[in-house]
Amino acid sequence: MKSRSPVNQVRLFSTITAVGAALFLPCLLLAPSHAEDTAEKVFLESRQRFDRNTHIKISFDINLSPEMKRVLEKYNPYFRPWKSEDYLPSLIQIYEFKSFRRKDYFAYQTPSAVIGDFNGDFTPDVIIRGHDKKNSLMVAVMSSQKGHRAIEVGKGPLTNPKEEWYGMYGGDEGREYGFSSFLTLIEPGKIKANPNFNRPEIDLKTDAVIMGVFEKYSEILIYKDDKFVSYTMSD
Repeated sequence: MKSRSPVNQVRLFSTITAVGAALFLPCLLLAPSHAEDTAEKVFLESRQRFDRNTHIKISFDINLSPEMKRVLEKYNPYFRPWKSEDYLPSLIQIYEFKSFRRKDYFAYQTPSAVIGDFNGDFTPDVIIRGHDKKNSLMVAVMSSQKGHRAIEVGKGPLTNPKEEWYGMYGGDEGREYGFSSFLTLIEPGKIKANPNFNRPEIDLKTDAVIMGVFEKYSEILIYKDDKFVSYTMSD
């Protein structure tokens, strides 16, 4: 499946590999770090176990416009988006890859990148989660009358997805490796207040982004006054 946007594209690949039982929806529980062997070896073994029991494999590819690529290169020449193989396989299987029809382009959501109109100028922007050689990063490329520009939305220590693992049903056989955090797009509309999260009622006038951790919590990122502000959505 391929977006027809003249500006940005997200390619989604689904490959039938076997016929078997229906996919299950796992309950992912955070587990302590694994030290018995190298991260690379246990990561590969985990993926092989998953592939043996899965009849559809899904991956995605993000293609930005030349202008957005230039802005990201200027912001940080070492920045790279997280790829589909960096996420928990079960998360990729159940994630809702989705496009949103706009007048001149498609908005789109993937676990590591969301294309939408975050500043209300009817031109696509993008938020991408990725990394450079030292840090995990979340970056927005925003449109403006003077062209696109990069805004650093978040920054933290670099995390290796091959060392991030969750227990599915106990023991080594139940482990999956990869990130459990993901992005989705939320369209304009009203969001009810929630005093438990210190969140006021929000009258969303533009697209925004939900950043979630599977079965744990989520927060909304809204572009306002030249920056992104966040509110807790669930925990």
